Amino acid sequence: MKNLFHISVTLALLGSLGCASFAEMKEQHKAMVCNEGGGYELGMNDAREGKPMNAMSLTQVCDPPTTEAAMRGYRNGYKDGLASKREEVPETQINVNIGGGGDGGSSSKKYLCEVKAFTETFSAWGSSELEASEKAKKKCAKRYHEMHCDEVKCKH
Repeated sequence: MKNLFHISVTLALLGSLGCASFAEMKEQHKAMVCNEGGGYELGMNDAREGKPMNAMSLTQVCDPPTTEAAMRGYRNGYKDGLASKREEVPETQINVNIGGGGDGGSSSKKYLCEVKAFTETFSAWGSSELEASEKAKKKCAKRYHEMHCDEVKCKH
Protein backbone atom coordinates (compact mmCIF):
# COMPACT_ATOMS: atom_id res chain seq x y z
CA MET A 1 0.00 0.00 0.00
CA LYS A 2 2.89 2.34 0.87
CA ASN A 3 4.50 1.66 -2.56
CA LEU A 4 1.24 2.46 -4.31
CA PHE A 5 1.13 5.83 -2.51
CA HIS A 6 4.71 6.68 -3.58
CA ILE A 7 3.97 5.70 -7.17
CA SER A 8 0.82 7.83 -7.31
CA VAL A 9 2.64 10.85 -5.79
CA THR A 10 5.50 10.43 -8.27
CA LEU A 11 3.08 10.19 -11.21
CA ALA A 12 1.21 13.27 -10.00
CA LEU A 13 4.45 15.25 -9.77
CA LEU A 14 5.59 14.14 -13.21
CA GLY A 15 2.19 15.01 -14.63
CA SER A 16 2.32 18.53 -13.19
CA LEU A 17 5.83 19.02 -14.56
CA GLY A 18 4.62 18.01 -18.01
CA CYS A 19 1.80 20.58 -17.84
CA ALA A 20 4.19 23.30 -16.73
CA SER A 21 6.51 22.50 -19.63
CA PHE A 22 3.64 22.62 -22.09
CA ALA A 23 2.46 25.96 -20.68
CA GLU A 24 6.01 27.33 -20.93
CA MET A 25 6.32 26.12 -24.52
CA LYS A 26 2.99 27.74 -25.36
CA GLU A 27 4.14 31.06 -23.89
CA GLN A 28 7.46 30.88 -25.76
CA HIS A 29 5.58 30.22 -29.01
CA LYS A 30 3.31 33.22 -28.34
CA ALA A 31 6.33 35.42 -27.64
CA MET A 32 7.91 34.39 -30.96
CA VAL A 33 4.78 34.64 -33.14
CA CYS A 34 2.54 37.29 -31.57
CA ASN A 35 4.33 40.35 -32.92
CA GLU A 36 4.82 41.86 -36.36
CA GLY A 37 8.23 40.24 -36.95
CA GLY A 38 7.08 36.81 -35.86
CA GLY A 39 3.94 37.06 -37.98
CA TYR A 40 6.05 38.16 -40.95
CA GLU A 41 8.33 35.15 -40.65
CA LEU A 42 5.38 32.78 -40.28
CA GLY A 43 3.67 34.29 -43.35
CA MET A 44 6.87 34.16 -45.38
CA ASN A 45 7.38 30.49 -44.51
CA ASP A 46 3.75 29.57 -45.31
CA ALA A 47 3.94 31.24 -48.73
CA ARG A 48 7.28 29.66 -49.59
CA GLU A 49 5.98 26.23 -48.57
CA GLY A 50 2.90 26.67 -50.76
CA LYS A 51 0.46 26.71 -47.84
CA PRO A 52 -2.75 28.73 -48.15
CA MET A 53 -2.78 32.13 -46.46
CA ASN A 54 -4.17 31.74 -42.94
CA ALA A 55 -3.56 34.89 -40.89
CA MET A 56 -6.71 34.18 -38.90
CA SER A 57 -4.96 31.24 -37.21
CA LEU A 58 -3.05 33.84 -35.18
CA THR A 59 -6.30 34.83 -33.43
CA GLN A 60 -6.27 31.39 -31.80
CA VAL A 61 -2.72 31.82 -30.48
CA CYS A 62 -2.27 35.52 -29.78
CA ASP A 63 -3.92 37.75 -27.22
CA PRO A 64 -6.10 40.61 -28.59
CA PRO A 65 -3.51 43.38 -28.02
CA THR A 66 -0.90 41.56 -30.14
CA THR A 67 -3.13 39.92 -32.74
CA GLU A 68 -3.41 42.90 -35.09
CA ALA A 69 0.37 43.42 -35.39
CA ALA A 70 0.98 39.68 -35.85
CA MET A 71 -1.68 39.47 -38.57
CA ARG A 72 -0.29 42.56 -40.35
CA GLY A 73 3.20 41.01 -40.27
CA TYR A 74 1.82 37.67 -41.49
CA ARG A 75 0.05 39.28 -44.48
CA ASN A 76 3.19 41.25 -45.44
CA GLY A 77 5.38 38.17 -45.04
CA TYR A 78 3.01 36.03 -47.08
CA LYS A 79 2.92 38.65 -49.86
CA ASP A 80 6.72 38.92 -49.89
CA GLY A 81 7.06 35.13 -49.77
CA LEU A 82 4.88 34.75 -52.85
CA ALA A 83 6.82 37.47 -54.66
CA SER A 84 10.17 35.88 -53.87
CA LYS A 85 8.89 32.49 -54.92
CA ARG A 86 7.85 33.89 -58.33
CA GLU A 87 11.21 35.56 -58.79
CA GLU A 88 13.22 32.45 -58.00
CA VAL A 89 14.83 31.91 -61.32
CA PRO A 90 18.40 30.69 -61.27
CA GLU A 91 20.71 33.40 -62.51
CA THR A 92 22.95 32.37 -65.36
CA GLN A 93 25.84 34.66 -65.98
CA ILE A 94 27.84 34.28 -69.19
CA ASN A 95 30.72 36.64 -69.83
CA VAL A 96 32.23 36.38 -73.28
CA ASN A 97 35.07 38.66 -74.27
CA ILE A 98 36.11 38.20 -77.85
CA GLY A 99 38.93 40.35 -79.19
CA GLY A 100 40.30 42.56 -76.42
CA GLY A 101 38.62 45.83 -75.73
CA GLY A 102 41.80 47.57 -74.62
CA ASP A 103 41.35 46.56 -70.97
CA GLY A 104 43.54 43.48 -71.14
CA GLY A 105 40.60 41.16 -71.72
CA SER A 106 38.91 41.75 -68.37
CA SER A 107 35.16 41.68 -68.00
CA SER A 108 33.06 44.60 -66.77
CA LYS A 109 31.85 42.24 -64.04
CA LYS A 110 34.87 42.56 -61.77
CA TYR A 111 33.43 41.94 -58.29
CA LEU A 112 31.59 38.95 -56.88
CA CYS A 113 29.80 39.48 -53.57
CA GLU A 114 28.01 36.92 -51.43
CA VAL A 115 25.48 37.23 -48.63
CA LYS A 116 24.88 34.23 -46.40
CA ALA A 117 21.54 34.03 -44.62
CA PHE A 118 20.61 30.93 -42.70
CA THR A 119 21.62 28.03 -44.97
CA GLU A 120 21.58 29.90 -48.28
CA THR A 121 24.14 31.96 -50.15
CA PHE A 122 23.10 34.77 -52.50
CA SER A 123 25.70 36.01 -54.94
CA ALA A 124 25.91 38.76 -57.53
CA TRP A 125 28.46 40.25 -59.91
CA GLY A 126 29.06 43.95 -60.44
CA SER A 127 31.48 46.37 -62.04
CA SER A 128 32.09 47.86 -58.59
CA GLU A 129 32.15 46.29 -55.15
CA LEU A 130 29.22 48.48 -54.09
CA GLU A 131 27.11 47.41 -57.09
CA ALA A 132 27.77 43.70 -56.51
CA SER A 133 27.17 44.07 -52.78
CA GLU A 134 23.80 45.81 -53.25
CA LYS A 135 22.67 43.25 -55.82
CA ALA A 136 23.51 40.36 -53.47
CA LYS A 137 21.71 42.08 -50.57
CA LYS A 138 18.60 42.61 -52.73
CA LYS A 139 18.52 38.94 -53.71
CA CYS A 140 18.73 37.95 -50.07
CA ALA A 141 16.06 40.46 -49.03
CA LYS A 142 13.65 38.99 -51.55
CA ARG A 143 13.71 35.74 -49.60
CA TYR A 144 14.42 36.85 -46.03
CA HIS A 145 13.94 40.00 -44.03
CA GLU A 146 16.71 42.49 -44.81
CA MET A 147 18.02 42.35 -41.24
CA HIS A 148 19.33 38.86 -42.08
CA CYS A 149 21.17 40.11 -45.18
CA ASP A 150 23.82 42.46 -43.86
CA GLU A 151 26.93 40.26 -43.86
CA VAL A 152 28.48 40.66 -47.29
CA LYS A 153 31.79 39.23 -48.51
CA CYS A 154 33.22 40.34 -51.82
CA LYS A 155 35.98 39.06 -54.08
CA HIS A 156 37.80 40.93 -56.82
